Amino acid sequence: MTKTVKVIDPLLAHYTLAQGVKWVVETHGLILTDGKGKVWLLHYPEAAIWDLLMREYPMDKVFSMMTYIASINSEEARNLVLNALNNWTQEGLMVKEVRHG
Repeated sequence: MTKTVKVIDPLLAHYTLAQGVKWVVETHGLILTDGKGKVWLLHYPEAAIWDLLMREYPMDKVFSMMTYIASINSEEARNLVLNALNNWTQEGLMVKEVRHG
């Protein structure tokens, strides 16, 4: 499935799927590909984060929902989500654009 997703985080960053990224739900999580032969498998709880973002939930709602989904406190949920976004950006799955103001 391909989709343009715009995610705004409290750190004034805008995330979109990198060009060519496609994903599909499978039994053990999500399979992602960059269209160039590289494949990733996302397991829980990262698969849940990806799903919430693809459904275009606001970032504060993603943080809140992850506290319940992963049974962690709000600070841990925020860190989990932001770390996932950072990792996906470094892996080339998402593109981060920093906004000023």
